[in-house]
Amino acid sequence: MPQHIQKARVLKSESILSGYLTLEEQFYIGVPLTPDLVSRLDLKKFGLDTAKPGDVKVPLAKGPNTKNNINGKYGRTQPEEKHEVTRHIDYIRKKDNTRVQYDRIYEVYKKELKHKYDIALEFKQDVNGENTVFSPLLIFDNTPANNMKNTHVMNVFLEIFGTIDLYRTNLSPLYKYERSFDDEILPPGNLADKDNFDALMRIAERHAPEQELKPLLHRLELFKEFNPVIRQGGMGLTGYYAFIFKDKGIVAAESIKRDNATYFFNEQGHEAIIVKDKQEIIANDLMIKRIPHTDTWEQRVRKFLNSYPK
Repeated sequence: MPQHIQKARVLKSESILSGYLTLEEQFYIGVPLTPDLVSRLDLKKFGLDTAKPGDVKVPLAKGPNTKNNINGKYGRTQPEEKHEVTRHIDYIRKKDNTRVQYDRIYEVYKKELKHKYDIALEFKQDVNGENTVFSPLLIFDNTPANNMKNTHVMNVFLEIFGTIDLYRTNLSPLYKYERSFDDEILPPGNLADKDNFDALMRIAERHAPEQELKPLLHRLELFKEFNPVIRQGGMGLTGYYAFIFKDKGIVAAESIKRDNATYFFNEQGHEAIIVKDKQEIIANDLMIKRIPHTDTWEQRVRKFLNSYPK
């Protein structure tokens, strides 16, 4: 599952995005519409209760952020400047039931439109087939204009859903730990070597959420039985270890995250494939085998490794 960001309000989107993205990187804001979350939300209030995959909807203006989304957000001009406005006063005075009318002049700050985005939400499935609501495609370039837009979109999502997640352009979840994880220097040699195995787990512990570690340990223990060599560097699959099974002529790419999948490639020529983005690998069917992290993962992986090559 994605790594949820839960706040009442975001003041500076750039302070959050800098931990996940590099400059000029595009991304989506999204929220997985799990039954548990949907049951706790008032989506009808925002006109989103009937949304289904494929729908694109602008949420109704029901709170401060959704109102700004449709009506626009105004702020004082810079430098600040006041001007006079005339208001007509008209009311019935209670003590004598007399109608009172007059004009009153006020001095108020001039305001200007800061933004009016009319952001629409798109309902579709993420890369793992999970029903998700997404923002339009955004970019993190740390410019004032896009920082303002990203902050606005985050706050619209928080107002409606109470949480936000970040997604890559291929609709796969972004994890804060992936950037630093991919810079780690992996130990050379066999996975079956205890020191190497322990080193991989220590690396995972530095970057992966605690709930990911036990499932990862289970998957690595299975691989260890087949004595693969740890592949070092050059991964396009973000957040993945890779192992070379020399006797079988194949390479396995294994995510440090659960709810993902294991990919197998031919060892010959795998260098040119394994640096590619996951979505490109899937779209072009560049793997020998893809085995999702489901309840049958161990059975399917063991069967594949025992029977390959046929």
